Amino acid sequence: MFFSCDHVMNTLIAEVHKYCKKHELIAPGDGVLIGLSGGMDSVCLFDVLLKLRSVIGFELTALHVEHGIRGEASVSDMEFVKKLCEEKGIRLIVYNEDVPAYAKKEKLTLEEAARILRYRDFEKALKELSAQRIAVAHHMNDQAETVLFNMIRGTSISGMAGMSPKRDHIIRPLLFLSREEIEEYVKENGLSYVNDETNADKEYSRNRIRHLIIPEMEKVVKGAAGHIAREAAELSLICEHIDKEAEKLCERGLREEPEGSGRFLLCISELKAESVITGRAAIKRVLSLMCGKWKDISARNIEDIYDLTDNISGKGVDIPYGIRVKRTGDRLLFERSEKPDGQECGSAEMLCLQGRQTLSDGTVTECRIFDKDDPSYPQNDYTKWFDYDKIVCGQPPEIRTGRKEDRIVINKEGGHQSLNRYFINNRIPSDKRPGVKLIAKGNDIVWIIGGRISESYKITSETKRVIEIRINGG
Repeated sequence: MFFSCDHVMNTLIAEVHKYCKKHELIAPGDGVLIGLSGGMDSVCLFDVLLKLRSVIGFELTALHVEHGIRGEASVSDMEFVKKLCEEKGIRLIVYNEDVPAYAKKEKLTLEEAARILRYRDFEKALKELSAQRIAVAHHMNDQAETVLFNMIRGTSISGMAGMSPKRDHIIRPLLFLSREEIEEYVKENGLSYVNDETNADKEYSRNRIRHLIIPEMEKVVKGAAGHIAREAAELSLICEHIDKEAEKLCERGLREEPEGSGRFLLCISELKAESVITGRAAIKRVLSLMCGKWKDISARNIEDIYDLTDNISGKGVDIPYGIRVKRTGDRLLFERSEKPDGQECGSAEMLCLQGRQTLSDGTVTECRIFDKDDPSYPQNDYTKWFDYDKIVCGQPPEIRTGRKEDRIVINKEGGHQSLNRYFINNRIPSDKRPGVKLIAKGNDIVWIIGGRISESYKITSETKRVIEIRINGG
C-alpha cells in the first residue's frame, strides 16, 4: 500500500505519541531536556519532539556535550547544533568536556568516559533547570547492541532486558523504532544532520557489535535486531514482576534495627519461601538501601550472600564498600564493617551549585556565585570559597563520605595525600572517619568538610568568579 510523505510523517509522530502515553514518558507541563548531538538519531528525536510539544504541552530545551575527542570536527558539530536550535527557537545548553583526560585519569575507555560525563552533564542541567525529563535517542538497534554487549561480558537477567523506555529521569521515546524507520523519517522530512566518524571506528566495542556481529546475525535471520529488542521488552516485564515480588518480600521480612542506623535484618525463612531469583533480588534491594551503587558489587557477591542461608549461624561474607553480611539465627544481618580504610558506603549526591539544597541525610548546603571583588576570605570551617570556573570544569562535584582511592592536593606543585593519610596525620579517630563528608570530583577531593580544601580549587590572582559553599548554615 502506498503512503504519501505526509502520511508517513504523521504515522510516525502518532506512534511516538502513543508510545509516550503508554509508558508515561512525558506529562503536560513537563520540562524536557533533549540530548542533541547533531547526529541522525538525535535530530530525528528533536524534530519529533518539536511537533509533539503542542500536542502534549511541554517545554523543550536542548543540551549538547562537546566531548573534546575529535578536534575541529567536534567543534563543527557543536556549531551545527547551535544553528539548528537558533533556527527552531529552542534554548540550547552546551557543556565542554575533556573526555580523553578524564578517561586517562579514571582508567576508562573513551566510550565509557564519554557516556559517564554526558549523563552527569544531563543530570546537572536537569537540576539547574528544574526540568523533569531527559530525552535520549536510543532506538531498537541500539537496544539489540546493548543486550548483546551485556550478554557477552556477563550479566544478570536485568542486563538481558536492556534499556527501558523510562528509567528515573531518562526517557527513550524512539526505543521501539528501527534504524531504518528513523532513516526513512529523516529522508522524508529533509532533515540535515552531522556524521560522527568515530561511529565507524571498529576499535569501539559497540561499533564492533553494530558493524560486524549484528549484520552477520541478520544474514542468519532477517530482522534479528528487532527480535532481540522484542525479547528484551519481554524480559523487562519479567524483571518488573520479580522486583515487585522482592519488594513484597522486603515489606514482610526486612527491618532496620535500630531505625536510621543503616543496619538491616532480613528474615531467612521469608527469603527461602520465595524463588531463588526473587530472594537474590531482595538482597539487591537491601544493598541498594545501603549503597545506591553497583560498580564493584558482582553477581558472585549476591550469590555468596544468598548461600549464607544454608550455612550455620555466625558465618559471614565481606563485600565491597565496607559491607559485611552474616547469618545470625533466622536473619541475615547487613551492616557496615568497622574497617578504617576509606571504603565506607555512602550514596554520593550531586552538589547543587546555586542556592539551597537539603541532602537525603538532612545535611543542608548553600551555594552562591559572585565576581571576585572581596579580598577577605571566610574564617570558618564550614564556609569556604573556591574558584568557580575550576569547580564547574569537567566532572560535576559530589558530596559524600570517603573512599579508599580518594586523595587531596596539598601544595601548589600538585603533590597529593591520600584521605587515609590525612586522617592519620590529623589524628581523626577510626570510628569517626566513616562520617566525615567530602566534596569531590571523582576521587579528587575538593574539600574535606570541616577540614582542609584542595590547593587545586583555591582562589588565585587569576580567579574571575568565586563560589561560596556553606554547610548546615556555616
